[in-house]
Parts: sequence; C-alpha cells; structure tokens
Amino acid sequence: MKPTRIIAVALLGAACDIPQATLPSKDPAVLLKERPYALDAPPDTTTPSPLLVVLHGQGGRGQEIAQDLDLRPLVATRNFWLAMPDGAFNRAGVATWNAGTIDLPPYDRIYLPALIDDVAAKHAIDRKRVYVVGYSIGAFMAHRLACDISPKLAAIMSLAGAVTSAPSLCATTSPVSVVELHGDHDDVITYDGGPFVNGVQSAPSAHDTVATWARNDGCTGHLVSTGAPLDLDPDIAGSETAMEAYDGCPKGIDVQLWTMRGSGHSPNLTPGFGTRVIDWLYGHSKP
Repeated sequence: MKPTRIIAVALLGAACDIPQATLPSKDPAVLLKERPYALDAPPDTTTPSPLLVVLHGQGGRGQEIAQDLDLRPLVATRNFWLAMPDGAFNRAGVATWNAGTIDLPPYDRIYLPALIDDVAAKHAIDRKRVYVVGYSIGAFMAHRLACDISPKLAAIMSLAGAVTSAPSLCATTSPVSVVELHGDHDDVITYDGGPFVNGVQSAPSAHDTVATWARNDGCTGHLVSTGAPLDLDPDIAGSETAMEAYDGCPKGIDVQLWTMRGSGHSPNLTPGFGTRVIDWLYGHSKP
C-alpha cells in the first residue's frame, strides 16, 4: 500500500516550532477535548490487549495512514486497540506534528502521552504492549515519544523518520525496541542525513538514528545482518530490503535498521505489510 496524499516535511528542534493554532492550555484533559482521536476496538474488549498508536505524515490523517499501512483490517484478527490521532493544523492549514520543544503549541509531547493514558483508563490495555508506528513527520514524533516516555512504550516502528540529533533531548530511562525502516533513495528525509527544507535543520542518518537507540538501550555489539532480505516494495525488483540488528542488546530488546534499497520517501508497500508490522511489534513486549 502506498501512503497517499502525504506531504513529507520533517522538522526538528526550533525548525519544527512553527506557530500553530493555539490551544487553550497545556492541560492534558483540555488537549484531549480539543483534539478527539479515532479508536478501533478489538473483538475482545475485556481481556487486556495491545495498544498501537499510528502517526501520519505531514498533510495526512490518522485513519488514512492506518489504512495505507494495512493496519485497520488487522484489528479484528490480531486483537489490538488502534488509536488514530490527527496532527494539529499549522498556519498553512496542513496537519502536522511538533516533535520539537514542548513549550510551543500544539503541545504534542503532552497530547500523545495523554492519549495513551486516556485509552488505558477507559479500556482494557496491556500496558506492556504499547506501540507507536509513524511515517515521515509522524515517524519523527514516534522517536520523540520513545525518548520522552520510554517507560510507557514497548517498541516503535519508524518509516522514513529519524531521532533527534541532540543526545540531551533523548535521555531515556527504560529500553525501547526500535526499527527504522528507510529507503536509501529518500530525497525528503535523506537516508544519509543532512540538511533539508532550505537547509534550516539537519536530520541524523538512518545509521545514526539506530546507533542512538543502541546506546540508549545498552546494546554492546555491532549492527550486523540478520539474514535474508525482505520484499517490501513491489516497484523494486527482487527482495530490496536489507535487515540489520545490533548485537548485545538486553534480553527482549531489539534495535534494527531495515534499508529499502532503491526506495524513496513514499514507497509502494506490498500487500501484507501491516501483518509484518504487527508481527514485529508483537515480538517485543516491555521487559
């Protein structure tokens, strides 16, 4: 499935802090009231089940990216809660996420943790299996959440994103499993990192991103191949996706890099991609 109508402009730090529609306060209850989220429920709503929060790219919508990534059809068969929030609109009228400072609206670093707590307060959630999947600016936001609320998250999957380049802004207190899935021909959030959007801000490379998580998670080994490649992009001949993982990570923790060779920022994704996402996430609960 190819993510549709998703414009990817990812900004970190000050560059992300474009003034946006001002919300009345930083109070989590107010933020949740102002920004309700869509939630798909599993068939069994009484037994604690995993929670997956999916974050769209710039200009997208939560329900749209959940469908594009083939996640919504799996809620019934794989029995998980699927939260699909929308980003706030900036002055250009584009829905986005603020993965930078917490001191400017729309306060996504308060809103999204509050969303997770809200779902958990109202429904039967397995708190050891709370996951975030993000695309583009949503992937930057997934990394931001893993940095900020590491005790609450078991794992994240980032598609075409990056972690912050400032180590001081990602001081975790609990290990989080991470997979960075990135096309090496991405010309928006470049695989090798560097300046973008008129050179306003630099993003770390895909390798630097997973290296940050290896350090945070206490992995002592090197990034090595995990074996046979995957075929995730049918537009690229053969199995284009090389899978690498860090050795020496704590038990139950994985830090992986999936490189889609020849793929760009919005790759076409094979049918069943959502199943692969859920399989990987389900393999990583909070230790």
